[in-house]
Parts: sequence; C-alpha cells; structure tokens
Amino acid sequence: RESAAIELMMESMMPKLERIENIDCDTIESENAYLCSADVTQSIAGNSQTNKTGFKVYKLNNEWVLGD
Repeated sequence: RESAAIELMMESMMPKLERIENIDCDTIESENAYLCSADVTQSIAGNSQTNKTGFKVYKLNNEWVLGD
C-alpha cells in the first residue's frame, strides 16, 4: 500500500501536457529542417501554466523528429 501511495504522489508531480497552440515554423539549414515556436500548456501538481517554447523539427530516415 505504501508503494502505491508513493506512486500516486509521483504521478501527481509529473508534468502533464494539456495542449499546444499557435505553432509557427520557419525553414532553416535545409528544406527538411524547421525552427518552430508554440504556446505549450502543461499542468504540474494541479497547477496549469502556458509558456512559449522553441524547438527544431527535422526529417531523419523519412520520419519527422524533434531536435534541440
């Protein structure tokens, strides 16, 4: 029972992605790479927060992946 309680507590502290909005991307480096920004809303321990976040998206082995 104690381990279940600890697991529930840890779950409530993990961030949960709620939504991604206002995505805007510009081509960089090559035709298969983009620098993007978006408003990302997540909740942590019941508190919701929205931040503007930047990220890179590129094509690798015919799949789109997130970069740093």
